[in-house]
Amino acid sequence: RGGDPICKTMPADYGTLPESDPTSRTDGAAFSASVINLLKAIIGSGILAFPYCFAQVGLLPALILLFGGALLQAYTADLLVQCVQIMRDKDDLNGSVSFKSLAENSLPGEHGKMVIEAIVGVFTLGCSISYLVVMGDLMPQIAEDAIALFGFKEKKESLSIIWEERSGAEATWIVFLALCIGFPLCCLKSVKSLQFTSMLGNFGIGAIVVILILYATNVIDAHPDPTTEPMEMFAMTASGVRVFSIFIFGFSCNQSLPGIITEMKDSSYPTVRAMVNVSLAITALVYLLIGSMGYMVYGSLVNADLLQSLPLGLAACLARLAIVLNVIGSFPLYQ
Repeated sequence: RGGDPICKTMPADYGTLPESDPTSRTDGAAFSASVINLLKAIIGSGILAFPYCFAQVGLLPALILLFGGALLQAYTADLLVQCVQIMRDKDDLNGSVSFKSLAENSLPGEHGKMVIEAIVGVFTLGCSISYLVVMGDLMPQIAEDAIALFGFKEKKESLSIIWEERSGAEATWIVFLALCIGFPLCCLKSVKSLQFTSMLGNFGIGAIVVILILYATNVIDAHPDPTTEPMEMFAMTASGVRVFSIFIFGFSCNQSLPGIITEMKDSSYPTVRAMVNVSLAITALVYLLIGSMGYMVYGSLVNADLLQSLPLGLAACLARLAIVLNVIGSFPLYQ
């Protein structure tokens, strides 16, 4: 990073950064709203893999990797926050700094701009497709479970699009969600406008945590496989190394962070750093709860997709719906 034009101007003493932002926005997002939006940008459907990750490496290595990933992201975010402030003060952009503009300043010239455009475009397209696929895959299952749970199974002939024709149902749901939910949300002019959808997504994550706690405490019968092995402190398997990246990338939020910062009401360096640290701490706690609870309930045989391990019933249906809510909240943040 030392070769970046922006970061070359970074002072050696971080304490010399301005303590208050001269371009503070009177109509900007509050601290709590910024935390909510950043949590939504960090936490996605990847949380379903954490019980499997815990099972592949054991409880103690999982804790080390989890908090190590959080610390690495905190350091990276701190560098990014400083770059945002330096670029804003240097270029007098009135607080308007994006990840794209930061990257373009690091690779000056027309060719550098084209490279950044391509990278950001591919990343955004990949996120959009993956989120739509997740929602399209889960919605037919949710509809199917709801029909069975509420006694409408006898009417499945009139509801074949969500009951029998799974491949066609996925395409239908993807088009419906993209046009009726995703597109309108992407048209909102500011990240602050997404506070409600971010809260909705975070509510989905909270619902999954509660469901797993109920399973772990036997309030709800989880129907674990009787042949599963219990939790182990150290259980490095052949797949253990492959899950390291999930612990690291589970905290990624670099693309969304500059936009969230520039829309904060108080975007001074201490406030932004506190906002990032609070968000990462909450994220680590959520991952710890989901990973350890899922591992506790299903042991070494937990599926890489936690939803596949959950028994059929209302709780599993609500868990799937919670993931859809979470992904809906994430979708517009990456556009």
